[in-house]
Amino acid sequence: MSENNKNQKKFDKKYQLVLLILLFLVPPVAAYVLFYTDFRPSSGANYGQLVSPAKPIANVVLTTPDGREFKFSDLREKWVLLYLGGPKCNEACNENLYKIHQVRLAQGKNTERVKSVYIAPEKALQSEIDDISGKYPGILLLLARPDAFVDLVDQFDNDAESDLQGSEWIYIVDPLGNLMMRYDTEADPSGIRKDLKRLLKLSQIG
Repeated sequence: MSENNKNQKKFDKKYQLVLLILLFLVPPVAAYVLFYTDFRPSSGANYGQLVSPAKPIANVVLTTPDGREFKFSDLREKWVLLYLGGPKCNEACNENLYKIHQVRLAQGKNTERVKSVYIAPEKALQSEIDDISGKYPGILLLLARPDAFVDLVDQFDNDAESDLQGSEWIYIVDPLGNLMMRYDTEADPSGIRKDLKRLLKLSQIG
């Protein structure tokens, strides 16, 4: 075999190896770039505000309605649709819980990658807690002490004044614990659904 043929075979093997590596690397790298930099929902009132760069949410200790400790970090590995409520879940609160409940179910085969979460101050009435649990069985209901609730509101707040009535926004948190998107509570759920569907499609995590 000539030296040229040997060199050509070596080149072919290296080329095939490089091509194979690229085939494995390009999809996740492209998803990462789109996910963290280039992702922009379509314009319109139905779509949320992208938080860029994504904002890490510091851990906060919460409790379940039956008194078990639950850390915010326990939500990691799932995409989270989050609504922060007040001590009383009024009509607007119920409408937004219905939204995040339906948006999660609308993800079809990806439903299990998503967790709908409602966080309220610990002074929320037990009767309301029972009512919410009955209406929206797929929603994880968590309670926060006043200081923990204020901490969460401050972390999620959109530079607006907030108190224990809640921040009036719906949020998407990624499986790494980063705030990705926020929605005015008047947002059309179909817009939230489309945004979340695209995030799930681009993401290799959660």
